[in-house]
Amino acid sequence: MTAVGTETMVRLRARTQLVSDGERVILRLGKRVHVLAPFDEAVEELLARLAEGAEPEVLSGRLAARFGPAAAAAAEAAVNRLRELGFLEEPHTPDDIDPADLSRLSRLVDFFSEFETPETSRFDYIRRLIGSDVVVLGTGGLGSWMVYNLLCMGVGRLRLIDGDVVEASNLNRSILYAEGDVGRRKVEAARDAIRRFAPRTDVELHDRYIAGPDELVPLIKGADLLVGCADTPPWLIREWAARAGREAGVPNINVSGTRVGPLYVPGRTSCQMCDWAALVDRNPKMPRLVEAGRRLPKGNSGSLSSLAMLAGAPAALDIFRFLSGYAPPATTNAVVEISVDPGPVTVPRPPHPECPVCHGEGGQDGAGAARP
Repeated sequence: MTAVGTETMVRLRARTQLVSDGERVILRLGKRVHVLAPFDEAVEELLARLAEGAEPEVLSGRLAARFGPAAAAAAEAAVNRLRELGFLEEPHTPDDIDPADLSRLSRLVDFFSEFETPETSRFDYIRRLIGSDVVVLGTGGLGSWMVYNLLCMGVGRLRLIDGDVVEASNLNRSILYAEGDVGRRKVEAARDAIRRFAPRTDVELHDRYIAGPDELVPLIKGADLLVGCADTPPWLIREWAARAGREAGVPNINVSGTRVGPLYVPGRTSCQMCDWAALVDRNPKMPRLVEAGRRLPKGNSGSLSSLAMLAGAPAALDIFRFLSGYAPPATTNAVVEISVDPGPVTVPRPPHPECPVCHGEGGQDGAGAARP
């Protein structure tokens, strides 16, 4: 983002969509809609200058010189209306945010621009994220994806809890690690990866396993959020996180292979074990099945990085909503269930005879999709 030294300069908010049918231009920003007509050279010049950032007085003079006084007056009225509707912002650089962070998070600044209010600026959202302190319990497959998502959204402090070492088999899904990390403590290898990717992020390490909620409470006190990415022991680890969060007053969310949430805010929303209780209502045998399963040898059904991504995406989006405060989390009193099969909605799109490239020559049965 470029610093601008004048408060009179304005520019179109980055997320403004511009659509033209040749006769008019439709501007959309969230639920806001405005139409400029006719779409002539003067309007084209106006929008081009506003996209870059311009002082209204200078812009008006430019348009007057090129298109005449009437075009300048129309442009002035358009700028006033766009400002009134919230399509324009005054570009500036706050002094209390590291310029390197502003550059790194410039696309988030643009994203939040749509949600600015007189009370909350786009930079206030950034400050919330940079000031966030998040605990990640488990830095394996899901945990590694969550760590990178937290770094990408600008979270300023991470506490990592994991007592494991990096194994070669982790590398098919754990993006924090490389082959040279095999045999190292996971949290130490994760810290080094974080320092390379986001050097200003503060990282606290806890190289240990958790055996109950009492052990977790002191590790999460004062945090803004606990993200549970550990899966052992099944369900007990979620109960421990919920109990520790309640004791420490720390919100938390669990991310598993097929379920995300609920996002638990102690005293305000449902917790992870509300999900358990609802599942037991549906299947009263579930406690006995889970307990018996803990006593059996643990098998290995395999894993894919895409599955970790699949669960990590809705979790990261809800964490982003929660920490920034720009929108309510979808997992408030709710669980996102991840469907691997059939997975995302599949829309039929058979070969089309009017296709300008393949001319529909692929047939209709899809038999040619298999790798030869």
